Amino acid sequence: MKDELNGSLIIVLDQQNPDGAARIGIIGKISIDTNKVDVTFGNLHQESVDVNNVHFLKDRSNLYSYLLSNTSDINLGDFKTLFKINMLQDRGDPASILEAYHLLQKNPSAINSATDSLSNFQRSKQLLNTEPPKVFSR
Repeated sequence: MKDELNGSLIIVLDQQNPDGAARIGIIGKISIDTNKVDVTFGNLHQESVDVNNVHFLKDRSNLYSYLLSNTSDINLGDFKTLFKINMLQDRGDPASILEAYHLLQKNPSAINSATDSLSNFQRSKQLLNTEPPKVFSR
């Protein structure tokens, strides 16, 4: 799990300073033992960040389903931002994903709707991989 996310674009939220700006970075290394993630930011500054503060974009189909099922509950500005993010995800290229994160920086109220925490991702991966691999022989 930890190797498949190396090099992924993420957004870091500071839980102790909720008014602080979200920062975009790239995952360098995930330390499951300490629940820390080494993140490199745009100015090449590296920092060890708590897993709970690291967020990545939701799967595009999950975000689309969320938009369709909660249209009336979402603030109009957030809806527009989430819809733009979903369209950028459809492009799939790294520049579009980076642009999606920049949209989230400009509209932080949409971050929780558009992203999942890395800690939630770790738990779901661990639940999925509880069955031992099947070995077939002749």
